[in-house]
Amino acid sequence: MPGASTDQAIAAAILAAKKRVWIAGYYFTPAPIAKALHEAHERHVDVRVVLDRSQATVKYSSATYLHNQGVRLKINSCYPILHHKFLVIDSDIVGFG
Repeated sequence: MPGASTDQAIAAAILAAKKRVWIAGYYFTPAPIAKALHEAHERHVDVRVVLDRSQATVKYSSATYLHNQGVRLKINSCYPILHHKFLVIDSDIVGFG
């Protein structure tokens, strides 16, 4: 399971993004990553987040925070579970979980 150092490394990569940050995941709670996504959005980086439908009702999801900050967010309800976990930053970084 990823720890705080992993969250910080991902947040740092997001903060260095110049063009795009696209992220998809089933479960999303790390505050440092949510804050980095918001900051990238504020710098006019193309930030897009897709999350599983369960995130619409989870008490501690970052989905509400991201939505309230104007980050482009989609809750996927087309499939029983959105089990993808990936991150695309600019044209040179792709991460899988």
